[in-house]
Amino acid sequence: MGGYTRPSIIVLDLDGTIIEFRLELTEAKKRVVEAMVEMGMPEDQISVKESIQSLLQKARDVIGDGRAHLLREKVLSIMKEYEMRAARLSKPREGVVELVNSLKNAGFRVAVATNTHRDAAVLALERSGLLDKIDAIVSRDDVSNLKPRGDLLLKVAERMAARPEDILYVGDSVHDFQAAREAGASFIAVEGGIHDRQTFEQAGCKTIISWPLELLRILHGE
Repeated sequence: MGGYTRPSIIVLDLDGTIIEFRLELTEAKKRVVEAMVEMGMPEDQISVKESIQSLLQKARDVIGDGRAHLLREKVLSIMKEYEMRAARLSKPREGVVELVNSLKNAGFRVAVATNTHRDAAVLALERSGLLDKIDAIVSRDDVSNLKPRGDLLLKVAERMAARPEDILYVGDSVHDFQAAREAGASFIAVEGGIHDRQTFEQAGCKTIISWPLELLRILHGE
């Protein structure tokens, strides 16, 4: 596996990685930023280009924990609205059903770790015919910090009675890579989602595949 210790758990990011998730992210983040400004965040200190985790952390730093808690609820409510809309239109990326079946047949445990709300994640997996094949789902509802922090993957390890080093995380964004690195898990990037190969390479990611199904070749040491 190109320097990896063979994992026992394959953890998959959701939207962009295994699901064609048509999330209107820019529009959602514009509403998030507007809500933050209404709650007292200086407009010149926040941007739609930042991750939701970064925006929420800034809110804690600037307006205090109490108001930041209320803002977090508002922000995540906005995101859920868009996530549920996208989940109703979701379908699996090419080769993903075959990939998950092959992983299960090979004895791997398969989990999903996503910043998406649990209801939207479950709906997307159900629509894609994958829900009954997934051993664990960890969503933002289960952790305090979202990606690019490592909380989601640490929660997967806890829930599955495993070590972070037993996990291989597969994702489509640099935030996924950063989360894996913080948690101590291995990582493989897949193109076709948020970030392209060049962006991953610039971030220091060493293993990048073009399609999810290529993961089988990596796991088989080819």
